[in-house]
Amino acid sequence: MGCFSSKIPVRASTPKPLPPPTPPRRETTEDFKSTHVNIQIDTRTDENKIPERVQGYPNPTPSSHSNGNIPRRHHWFKDDKFNNASDDADLFTTEIAVDDDDIDLDTMSDEIPEPVKPKRIRPASGVKPVLSYDEIDGHAKQADAHLLDSFQDLVEYLTEPLSSDKYPKTKTARAIVVWLSQQKLEGVSYGEKNLDTPRGLLQYIKEDRMTYTTCYTILCRKAGLQCVTIKGHVKAASYEPGDESVPSSSWCAVYVEYGWQIVHPFWVCRALFGHNLGGWIKVEKDGKSMRKSEKASSGVERNTFTERYFMPNPEEFIYECCASEKEWQLVHPRSVVSSVQEFVQKAYLFPPFFGVGFKLVSDPKCVLNSKDGFCKIEMKARTANAHMVVLKYELFKKEQEADSYTTPNKDEDVARMVFNSRAGEMFTFDIRFPKTGIYKLVIYGGPHKSASLRLCEFKLVCDKEMVGRNLLPLEGADIGWGPGPVSVEAGLLMPSKPSGLIPVNEKEKKTEVKFQLRDMGDKYSAVVHGEVGGRRKQLEDDNVVDIKKNKQLHQIIIIVKIPDKGEYGLSIQHMAAKSRDKQGTNVCNYLISTIAHKPEHANVRNAKKKLSDAVAENVEPRRWKQQISEIQSCIERCKKEKVSDTDDEIIAANAMVWFLTCKDKLRDCVLRRNLHVIRKTLQIVSLYKNQDALTKEIKEVKELEEDIVALRGFARQVPKLEEANKEIVALKHAPDEVHNTFKALLVLLGDSENSLGEWSDIQARMKSSTHTVETSILGKMGRIQRQEINQDRLEKAVRILHRYTEDQVRKVNGDAHSFYSWIENVINVHDGK
Repeated sequence: MGCFSSKIPVRASTPKPLPPPTPPRRETTEDFKSTHVNIQIDTRTDENKIPERVQGYPNPTPSSHSNGNIPRRHHWFKDDKFNNASDDADLFTTEIAVDDDDIDLDTMSDEIPEPVKPKRIRPASGVKPVLSYDEIDGHAKQADAHLLDSFQDLVEYLTEPLSSDKYPKTKTARAIVVWLSQQKLEGVSYGEKNLDTPRGLLQYIKEDRMTYTTCYTILCRKAGLQCVTIKGHVKAASYEPGDESVPSSSWCAVYVEYGWQIVHPFWVCRALFGHNLGGWIKVEKDGKSMRKSEKASSGVERNTFTERYFMPNPEEFIYECCASEKEWQLVHPRSVVSSVQEFVQKAYLFPPFFGVGFKLVSDPKCVLNSKDGFCKIEMKARTANAHMVVLKYELFKKEQEADSYTTPNKDEDVARMVFNSRAGEMFTFDIRFPKTGIYKLVIYGGPHKSASLRLCEFKLVCDKEMVGRNLLPLEGADIGWGPGPVSVEAGLLMPSKPSGLIPVNEKEKKTEVKFQLRDMGDKYSAVVHGEVGGRRKQLEDDNVVDIKKNKQLHQIIIIVKIPDKGEYGLSIQHMAAKSRDKQGTNVCNYLISTIAHKPEHANVRNAKKKLSDAVAENVEPRRWKQQISEIQSCIERCKKEKVSDTDDEIIAANAMVWFLTCKDKLRDCVLRRNLHVIRKTLQIVSLYKNQDALTKEIKEVKELEEDIVALRGFARQVPKLEEANKEIVALKHAPDEVHNTFKALLVLLGDSENSLGEWSDIQARMKSSTHTVETSILGKMGRIQRQEINQDRLEKAVRILHRYTEDQVRKVNGDAHSFYSWIENVINVHDGK
């Protein structure tokens, strides 16, 4: 029947497309907020068997996921700042400032670089264009219904735009699956099922006698693509962490310009909405107690377009689908899953987990067994955007075991089991179990103020409840524990304690937390909660918390003294300037614990003490570079003592290095007064995550930029005044209007008014032949800087100049009028007019 023939020749004519059908629903971030949408198993059976692969196909080998320079068009969030964030360590890859000793203000170029005009990029001769996925998708969606009657016509239409594209194979594979996603199954009939037309294939699918995998494979081969069917096991809608077996299924791999790439046609085209397995009781959500039964729901299957299953990264895809033949997993040898049992045990990670940029650091299993009533999950985010991420969670207990949970009354709170903490790029979920049982933890996340997407799920087995420990002393609410984007938004920057957990020596029972402040005028308060007599309460003693501000360092210091050993919750509130809420908004929480404190060797203590001292040292600006070097040396010494990169002292020290680096670059801008350097530095600092801590410095440099742009414009006018100057100098007797104008000019540039009483005095100063470039009037005019003009000089110059109007001077002498206008403009720029 010609199902496996080579590519069909393309006809000369192309059918004119009719208005496109209503597009299927495309997946959005809303779909992953909870259990809104799920992938499922294609339960259809293949009535017609086709070869899984054809003899002569290339061997399966891992290929570069991003090779070919085809941009991945899918982002999980619409936050460009989050998606395009860069690591602070990458900001200054190119040195743009020099040491203070190398600065020579007098020899710097006065030229202002012109704004770069965007150039239209034209492909070089012989270079083929690259069509975007949007263009390919739009064309595929407009395919007319009559193309269903012929493979040749359908292939011709879908590949028509690709005749000169650089990546025709990739785009053909894309066009086919987009077209397939448009074909409705509900409420339509495609006639008689057969293998000779696209229409016949769709009828097979509609009658559940052909899988999407087989249909896509046939279509790809009809288009001349090498396409194989891969069989393996999957984790889909009916799966839950801890299931001992998983169903088998199939998907495809297509050989394109950069090797074999995975396509899961069924998961691209169809999804299950509203599905819920049920059987669980939600007992806690973001620190709040609840008792909510999860009702079972079969859900509804319908068309969609799930971008992530078109050529996904095999290293991520392996967490959902595992090919039975290892070579067709298409992963690096270190990532190969050797058995179904290993696949079943792998952590249950959803695509957004990788989209956010997380890596699982703790035990990579989907089932975790508690130890002494505790379980811990650790994840590492991308350094570039970890500071923007907020994680949330839901904790469930197996329904038949949840009868031990009763609805909490006013005197009892059974929540506060989950310690959702952060420390730089590390995120930790430390779960404490007051009762044994089977639990499930679902973790959500995303950038602050964006939709929280489902990232991962874990089954937690507790066979022994915790002993000698209490529930958490404070509700973390939506912000969790530790400083994050909420505290940054509230103006608390660069915390000295980046981790939500502060271990404290039980003998000292004291700690302090420092923040750089965005605004010294902002108000903050702090309270401490602890377990007293078996109940959580706020400690009322005034000696527990002390808040101070250091105006010189622009810091706030929160000092906490706990009354006894144990665990205490520090809650920091921010009071907005115009808010009537006297209690403020909770912006940061810390768990202060003597239990978590571990003694350190003397060498480690000494190394960390020197690092802390180097960070805290308040040095003169000219020594910032030296301080940066000292901090970096102390960091290296700590690393030699095996101090972890996630240690609070190391995280805070690295933050201080980049803070001082940016601050020093901005200082260089002020010293150098070079417009190119200023603009480059401002561009770099705009990407710095703690730029709000440099508000004053950035403002100063931006004002300097404005001054240079404005005054340098007048400097470029000076050469045009040279002829006018010659005419003025040649005057033997100057009218009062002319004499007065040049007296104002010389006073503005620094001369004494008393020495300019005679016209001959002014003539002598204006003659360029008797002065060097540096001391001549025209030379000073060409290098004029706003800060060189003090208020006294400015006021005297204005008083002298305005004895006559501009019109009066113009009528007397045109050359003097040119200088009058220049003086007036400089005065206006200085006054901000």
